[in-house]
Amino acid sequence: MLRKVLQTLLVLSLSLFAPASYALPLSTKSRWIVDSTSGSRVKLKCIDWAAHMQTMLAEGLDRKPLSDIASQVSSLGFNCVRLTWATFMFTRTEYGNLGVAQSLKTLGLVEAMRGLEENNPSFMNLTVLEAYVAVVDELGKHELMVVLDNHVSMPMWCCSDNDGNGFFGDKFFTPSEWLEGLITVTKRFKGMKQVVGMSLRNELRGPRQNVLDWYRYLGDAARRIHAENPHVLVILGGLSYCTSLDFLKKRPFGTNLDNKLVYEAHWYSFSRAKRQKWEVNTLSQVCAKEIQGINNRSLFLTKEENSVPLFLNPSTSDLMYLILYHPQSGRCIHAKSNNIYASDCWRPSQWDHDRDEAALRLIGTDLCLQVVGDGLPAVLSTDCSSNQSTWTFASSSRLHLAASDQEGRLLCLEMNSTNPHTIMTNTCICLGDGSVCDRDPQSDLCLISYIDEEKKDMELKADCGVK
Repeated sequence: MLRKVLQTLLVLSLSLFAPASYALPLSTKSRWIVDSTSGSRVKLKCIDWAAHMQTMLAEGLDRKPLSDIASQVSSLGFNCVRLTWATFMFTRTEYGNLGVAQSLKTLGLVEAMRGLEENNPSFMNLTVLEAYVAVVDELGKHELMVVLDNHVSMPMWCCSDNDGNGFFGDKFFTPSEWLEGLITVTKRFKGMKQVVGMSLRNELRGPRQNVLDWYRYLGDAARRIHAENPHVLVILGGLSYCTSLDFLKKRPFGTNLDNKLVYEAHWYSFSRAKRQKWEVNTLSQVCAKEIQGINNRSLFLTKEENSVPLFLNPSTSDLMYLILYHPQSGRCIHAKSNNIYASDCWRPSQWDHDRDEAALRLIGTDLCLQVVGDGLPAVLSTDCSSNQSTWTFASSSRLHLAASDQEGRLLCLEMNSTNPHTIMTNTCICLGDGSVCDRDPQSDLCLISYIDEEKKDMELKADCGVK
């Protein structure tokens, strides 16, 4: 049973946000999204922006000017916004033609009306559809790409199994009206190059969900959208709240839409989670099962011979380079003058570990991390080919980063409990599937997606070793 927050050194993948250096539109190439012109890889670093709720207005416009919001999104290092919308906004005039001011007034949002008039006064005279278009237009002015996400049919909070928005045939979710909405949106934004993707439906779910209707309706919609706008990426989510695409193993989709097909998977901390499994199993057991599960449900799509890009939300998984991080203390690992120590996370040392059973190299040098012995500090060495410099994930959970000493003993990297500035290697514990460990693990490692804007404003997202 886990008795306390584990002291864990984490290997973190760091994605630097650089100014846009790509041309639109985008396409796909194997598992990658690429610039259609040059073929260079483009990473979508997106935030979600809700505009599908009862107001049918992008949230926050009553708090900040639209231009300020778009500017801040860009300044934080994101290059993409997943902007949600509700089907009825584009299929029913009583929704789409509703004035923004009237929408807020009807819902009794008096304070929001005052805020909108102060921060975005021009929106008071727009319809909700005009306001939506204005948001997309402003995002484009800030060189932000946009993925238009059909979140629900009836404007409302998402989601539950029985909210009427879950699957084809539900109260508010008729296939014909859904398709009408998708085609309308595709046509409306066809000339706006910043709209790089159409996500066909958020989190299909509920008692009616089934594979046959998924192929039938999403297949038809994907082809219709591609025919209407062959430049836009077409993004398909799976079943069970977008957590499962495993049915594609038996029956592939059948087309990549001329290199425009992208799949979408969601992986939340609470997906398929039960509190009890964390209480009765070891961390290694739980993480190993989670990794196996996400691979079986969706990540297999990026590893097949005919691999396809996967739009993974909220996690990310590409590893440009790594940092070593200790979450409990908030320290990052630095290497300077042949010394390795823990300090703050301003300009932490960057490492390269391009595959399992490889050297952990200090980027910009010819040095790599090396084991000396059990209970001894790790060191930097120019010998990057020996067993002492070959680091592997020693358990199926990928929570143990380890290398062997000269005697062949597998030693794991951890922070010294008595001197938190020192990085040690000690005998690995809890590597197997047994539920009992001889002591609480202090140094389990996990690959974490790590987002950074010029080494500032860092955000961690758990990846648990999944590549």
